Amino acid sequence: RCVAIIDDKVDKLYGEPLKLYFDTHNIKLWKLVFPGNEVDKDISAVEKMLVELKKIKVSRDQPILVMGGGVISDIAGFAAALYHRNTPYVMLCTSIVSGIDAGPSPRTCCDGFGFKNLYGSYHPPVLTLTDRSFFRTLHHGWIRHGIAEIVKMAVVKDEELFNLLEQVSSTLVWTKFGTEIDDLSGDKETFENVCDLIIGKALEGYVRSEYGNLWETHQCRPHAYGHTWSPGYELPAGMLHGHAVATGMGFGAYLSFCNDWITKQELYRILNLLSGLELSLWHPVMCDNMKIYKAQEKMIEKRGGNLAAPIPKGIGNCGYLNHLPFELLQKRLREYKEICQEFPRKGLGIEA
Repeated sequence: RCVAIIDDKVDKLYGEPLKLYFDTHNIKLWKLVFPGNEVDKDISAVEKMLVELKKIKVSRDQPILVMGGGVISDIAGFAAALYHRNTPYVMLCTSIVSGIDAGPSPRTCCDGFGFKNLYGSYHPPVLTLTDRSFFRTLHHGWIRHGIAEIVKMAVVKDEELFNLLEQVSSTLVWTKFGTEIDDLSGDKETFENVCDLIIGKALEGYVRSEYGNLWETHQCRPHAYGHTWSPGYELPAGMLHGHAVATGMGFGAYLSFCNDWITKQELYRILNLLSGLELSLWHPVMCDNMKIYKAQEKMIEKRGGNLAAPIPKGIGNCGYLNHLPFELLQKRLREYKEICQEFPRKGLGIEA
């Protein structure tokens, strides 16, 4: 048999084809369907999964199939880590976030006490499957939101990936990563190959960063770019994760410029890429300087007493910012807001 934990929205789209696949191979499919929204990413959801796994007597050597996006990847992976202390699972990714970030990640988690990813365990999947054909059923807002995690890896790990993103920009969004290309002018096969290369390079950069520091023995983690201040306002502002991360990336790039780590030209390349993808550079919640500072204090606590904020040190390379006192944070936020006013929508994202 196959026991599958599936996102409820994914089940509506792919539940029947999945059952048909296993029926064809004479394998019984047990589906455990759970919601996969950010508000569902808490310990109670993990507990419910554990109860269901016990009810149907999943054994410790029986790999679970996890199918869905980033939230399901995080909480189902965490449930697998807790169940029998180490139950294997296969991750079948249906979103960009799970496909290149949460899916292959060894870090499984859920939120708690106002902290993002407070509870968790290191428990990588035995296999991660990323197939962009699943992206066809995502609406454009979710495509845009997912691309933020690819931009993240490009800015701090891979200049070639950054150049590819600049080359195709918003075409990635409206073609849904080359899955809807009937209206695309030019060589469709070449564009699809670029889409595959972008996903492959983003995955490679993420896995190299993540698995090189598997147990988080240090906090110099380039893939946390954009994730230092945004966790403090993402949920209160009702933002999609990718848009919140994009604001953090934009602000982080400006801090790099202020530290002479990137040139003005490089700063604007980063901001133009984010804006061209219609991601958020700014959100009104960022006017609450104290909220941002409290988010920073929480992050220092989480990272063992250091801010360790990854920001670009040249495109394709990463440096770490450790000190940003409140007065300077206020000043930099004011300056950054002024810069964002120059961009379309005054730096606001689409469907943020």
